Amino acid sequence: MTKLYHINLIEVNNMELLYGVLSGLITAFLIYIVSRLFKHHRHLNLLFNKYRYYYRDIRFSISYLYRIKIDDQYLLIKGNRIEQFQPIGGVYKYYESFLSLKELYDVKSDNPQNFCEGNDLRIIVRGKNILNIIDWFNTRKNREVTIYREFYEELIKCEIIDLGSLVRSNIEFIKQIEPTVKYSSHFKMQEILIFEVYELHLADQDIRQIKASLSNDKLILVDMDSIKREHIRINGKDCKIGAHSKYIL
Repeated sequence: MTKLYHINLIEVNNMELLYGVLSGLITAFLIYIVSRLFKHHRHLNLLFNKYRYYYRDIRFSISYLYRIKIDDQYLLIKGNRIEQFQPIGGVYKYYESFLSLKELYDVKSDNPQNFCEGNDLRIIVRGKNILNIIDWFNTRKNREVTIYREFYEELIKCEIIDLGSLVRSNIEFIKQIEPTVKYSSHFKMQEILIFEVYELHLADQDIRQIKASLSNDKLILVDMDSIKREHIRINGKDCKIGAHSKYIL
């Protein structure tokens, strides 16, 4: 009887030990899930798609756009590669210090045929790393953070406004468009587009110079409705407005 009692006691202790281990594992797992949800509560859609496309390639394009308002209208510029009008802006570039992370996250540069040049943040990663890339981008490390390059190339280098406008202008951060995973029929793959929008406050003399340049067919001022419709009629011709232009509204 004593021996049987001893065996039963061992079995009870073993069951309690097993129950404790299982409880600990379940608790740790739940804590992990809750911590991930809390950390990425703004990106639950991306967290879901991380596992949905875990081993599949996803294309990133990370850019900044200028909101330039003149007389309650928005300044758009003719695209160099695509026949459309769009906000002034450009893709961010990464620096050499990003190369170790590029290897860690198995990042591939996009095909040059897809408008990718040099260190453009037009990249391809596996689904498992999409949140890592977004978290990295938001640290502002290892990448371009100034946004004067396209301002210079599109407005100053083309002699629409002068170099002094860099000093006279104020640039205000407005928002980052919430990234989502969407299928791109053009690139034939899932894609994440990140846009940061900045408002460019110009001095009066620079506004006058821009207005004087509106007749060159490169720059136009459009209203909100035209941007929402994604087209405008100019001199009897229908012109496309890029779909991403709506983000500056």
